Order: sequence, then structure tokens, then C-alpha cells
Amino acid sequence: ISIYPEREWLIWKFKEVPQSFWKELFNRREFFDWLGKELGYKSFECWYRISSTTIYSHGGSWLLQKYFTSVPSALSSIYPEYPWVPYRFSSVPRHYWSDPNNHRSFAFYLRKELGFLDFKDFYHVTLSDIFELGGSGLMNRQYQGSTYLFLKSVFPEFNWSPTKFRKIPKI
Repeated sequence: ISIYPEREWLIWKFKEVPQSFWKELFNRREFFDWLGKELGYKSFECWYRISSTTIYSHGGSWLLQKYFTSVPSALSSIYPEYPWVPYRFSSVPRHYWSDPNNHRSFAFYLRKELGFLDFKDFYHVTLSDIFELGGSGLMNRQYQGSTYLFLKSVFPEFNWSPTKFRKIPKI
């Protein structure tokens, strides 16, 4: 590498990188800056589309392993200046949905994205809406696919009526 200093060396393209290479935040950020350019990403929003497979195929497998193969964890560590929303990625970090605060945060995100003005608007939300906006893991693992159970849990201050939902929930 020092023999050809005029050449831009992409260390992650080599079969092996020095053991301490990914320990440096500068190197991790340099990789993602390069990858973003390589993929034609123009803004942080574009990163929500990336898969771990894409990162692996561009030489970032060891880097991603530092973050337990979690793309949201990697990006939020490397670009802390951006307010990342984990459920906008294809998968959330491990144990993310174990925190009830994240359930409520997701409900407020749903409210904003779907243009709901008050609690009653939630009676019209569908599982498809929730899945499209990144809540499939939450709904399947925590609420057995029931919007009623989800809303009752995250907004206990509202008196939910099971019969007002589009699909009558199993209670």
C-alpha cells in the first residue's frame, strides 16, 4: 500500500483486513461513506433499503459482525448525527421490541405516517398498514397479530372497544 500511495486502497476489498482495522470508527465510517457512493445513495433515507447481504458482498462482513449483524445498530453507531428509526429497516436490532417504550414510539410513528388525528382513527388501521410501516415483528411476536391488543397496551388511557375495529379481535 505504501508502494503506491497515489492509488486509493479499499482495505475492505482485500481477502483479509488487519485485525484492528474495524475497531477504528474512522474506518467503519469510511467504509459506509464509500458504500453509499457506490450504491448511489444521496441521503441517509436511502440507507433504510440496504440489506446485510449488500454490506457483505461489498466487503463489510467483519464490520457488520461487530454489530451482531444488525444494520440499524451499525448505522446508528457510525452516523449518530442522524435520528435513525429502527423499524424503518427490514429488521430491527435484536431485543428491540422487548422494550415497551419502543411499542409506544412505533404507535406514534404510525399515527404520524397514517395522518391520524386522534385515538379513534386507529380503529381503521389494518395489519397491512402496520406491516408496511415496519411493525410485523412487533405484531407477530408481542401481540399475536391483534391490533386491539397492541393499541390497548400502548394507549391504555383510551377505552378501546373491540367491536369498532374493522376486524373483530380475538380477546
